[in-house]
Amino acid sequence: MSELTYIPIDKLWPHPDNPRKDLGDVSELADSIKANGVLQNLTVVKKYGELTGDFDGKYTVIIGHRRLAAAKLAGLKELPCVVAEMTTREQLQTMLMENMQRSDLTVYEQAQGFQMMLDLGASVDEIAAESGFSSSTVRRRVKLLALDKDKFKASESRGATLQDYMELDKVHDPELKNKVLDAIGTANFNNELRKAQDEEKRREFVKARVADVSQWATDIGDEDTSELTYVRSYTWWGWTNKSVVEKPENADTVSYCYHVSNDGVSIYMPKEAQRETEEDVKRREMREKDEQTGKVLEEIKERHKAMRQAFVKEFWQTGKYQREICNFACAVLTGFNGYIRGADLDIVAEMLGLENDDNATNRELAVVQVSNCDKNHMYKLLVSAYSIYEGGSTSYYAHDWSGSFWRYVHKQNESMDALYAFLTSIGYEMSDEEIAMQSGAHELFHGGDTK
Repeated sequence: MSELTYIPIDKLWPHPDNPRKDLGDVSELADSIKANGVLQNLTVVKKYGELTGDFDGKYTVIIGHRRLAAAKLAGLKELPCVVAEMTTREQLQTMLMENMQRSDLTVYEQAQGFQMMLDLGASVDEIAAESGFSSSTVRRRVKLLALDKDKFKASESRGATLQDYMELDKVHDPELKNKVLDAIGTANFNNELRKAQDEEKRREFVKARVADVSQWATDIGDEDTSELTYVRSYTWWGWTNKSVVEKPENADTVSYCYHVSNDGVSIYMPKEAQRETEEDVKRREMREKDEQTGKVLEEIKERHKAMRQAFVKEFWQTGKYQREICNFACAVLTGFNGYIRGADLDIVAEMLGLENDDNATNRELAVVQVSNCDKNHMYKLLVSAYSIYEGGSTSYYAHDWSGSFWRYVHKQNESMDALYAFLTSIGYEMSDEEIAMQSGAHELFHGGDTK
């Protein structure tokens, strides 16, 4: 068994691979050491010269880095230590486990520690067994090292939680992940997370359409298409469940080509006698722009609806905001806000996990269903009232005929204004995009880009 020995403080050195990079404020610990001395020994290993390999009379700290820093601040000359024999891997493992048990490591420091263990030959399963984390958690932590280091540290300083990083793992592209990382700890996080997931789905769509058309057409990259005849486009905003890519009947004799964009692929063929006129091109582009804007607005509406619904679901079994919830529910269910249609039973059934009979659409059935559910009463009241809003119009836009073409314009929605007012009163934070849609400041209402 190792014996306790006192070692001069100038012979003790912090471990260069200590997973905990920030020791925090040690002034309070220094004051305690001045008054009471060091009550717990440090664990150290002998330090060997890089060239000779011989013990050089110095020691590397394995456990006790904060005590060492505080003791220096307190002016101590020596510290009680236990000199241990450890391999490099054992040293790192000991420091990692010690800090984890004290919850001293940030998520990023955990990730760095796991990676160092992997570099020293440990397997994911071995690290999981030693650390108490699951193998999947170890893998997720290590994957975080692919993120921008400064962005990650900034997110930790904003109070990012482990759940936030687990949610971030739903995004796979590193560039998109780093973009969402900028929003962690802000009201925009959930919105940016869902936008990134939608963007990945869009990219998968484009990839699939390229695979379809590349079988009979040639990619022209960024070449000029003005001397070609436009045939058609396959875009994410024009795609439905029934859509298919159709191979032209003359594809074996005509040299078709395609151009890839962020939205999909456009098909062209060699110049023919009948080409699109400038007016035809303008009308087509305006029509496509209108369809694309409509698709983006629909995505935004559904994304915001999902965010609101996720927020309301978190109120399951909570006792917070009882007065606000009761006032809101009573006003809505009694028709105070102009609602006489009653709750949307599909939304009530979905959020409370109930079976909904399509033939039963009256308010009495909704009352029976909810009363038979053993969920928290306050939550049931909240969901019933909330579903009335979400069952109505949730958009802040309208499709308007300008006299020459269709366009999407901002539209006031007092019902949604009232819903947002209530949700924010119980802790909901509107994202910048939600605020822009509500106020009409969103770029889509001003001819902005739809990306």
